[in-house]
Amino acid sequence: MIRSLQQKEDANMFPCRWWPRVDTLGTRKFEFKPGLNFIVGPNGSGKSTLTKTIARLFMAEQGGRQTITQHSLSDMFNICSKNNTFDSFEVDHDGGPVFYLNPEDTVGMQYGQFDDDFFKEGFVSAGAKPSSGQKSTDGMNRLLNLIQEWADGADNVDDRLGGRCNDLWQERIDRAMEFIKPDRRTPVIILDEPDSSVDLFGTIELFGLIRLCSESMQVIVNTHSPLALDMDANFIETVEGYIDDCRKKIDEQE
Repeated sequence: MIRSLQQKEDANMFPCRWWPRVDTLGTRKFEFKPGLNFIVGPNGSGKSTLTKTIARLFMAEQGGRQTITQHSLSDMFNICSKNNTFDSFEVDHDGGPVFYLNPEDTVGMQYGQFDDDFFKEGFVSAGAKPSSGQKSTDGMNRLLNLIQEWADGADNVDDRLGGRCNDLWQERIDRAMEFIKPDRRTPVIILDEPDSSVDLFGTIELFGLIRLCSESMQVIVNTHSPLALDMDANFIETVEGYIDDCRKKIDEQE
């Protein structure tokens, strides 16, 4: 479970380059609760930047599970020194595994070349041309399979550099493992607009699944769906008063 995340005052490295450019983020402390958490706010207010930052801090961006690769470590460390992004954020985390889904991401490509996940799942993502809704559905199915594998006893953290790297990279691996502290505590599911381009019926079913998952896991969802307003959840507003404004607008329509 992730309890809170906050950028330090002297931060000089960011896992997502947009973080210092979004006024609503900065050094604000974001607090999360057990169960269901919705991140809501206007377009461009930092919702995806927040979820992507969490995903990269916990090495969960590639393939939806925590995977320590040369690409993920390069994102977190200054390539010419030991300076690292971990030291730019205060994170209260109990060590539970982190799973991440952004249906808009293309798995298998990094910096114009095949990444470490390409042969595992990127070939399908990079080679097929599904509809946006199908991408969201396929991504959610893949994420659920990963969670089931973990529930069946699989180790959630995949270190693909162990045993074949120099001392500097080994130090980076050790620092990453120290930060994410993987064990079998409450898992965290982070969803960046999982309802993107999904039809109405599918969205209703999806939010029912999200509610069910939140009974035994911590679920953090970035969404634009008004369905979230009727759910029992902790709301994190990127802009203060956003939920009240939405409810007022709904009342005006009735």
